[in-house]
Amino acid sequence: MEAAVAEKEAGMTEWNDGRLDELSGRVDGLSTRIDGLSGRVEYLTGRVDELSRRVDQGFAHFNARFTQVDARFAQVDARFTEISGQLSALHQLLVRVSVGGAIALAVALIGVIAT
Repeated sequence: MEAAVAEKEAGMTEWNDGRLDELSGRVDGLSTRIDGLSGRVEYLTGRVDELSRRVDQGFAHFNARFTQVDARFAQVDARFTEISGQLSALHQLLVRVSVGGAIALAVALIGVIAT
């Protein structure tokens, strides 16, 4: 009986050793694949960082250009405000002249009618 148990244990040990060797080979294979993927992930991370830097530079460029355009619009707005003030003064002068002209015309008509 003891011989049968010892023979069975020997068989199990052989099976376990073979199975462990196979699993060890698989783990080594997976480790190699993971190392390869790790290098790929590092490459992609570097690429993403580079693209992110380029996008940030692009946004900085656009921001500078928009700041320039905004300053130009502020100059144009100031000029329009100045022109509007000048036109308002001219409009007031024209209203005064036309009111004065209307009064002069009314006086002249009254004078013509009175004579």
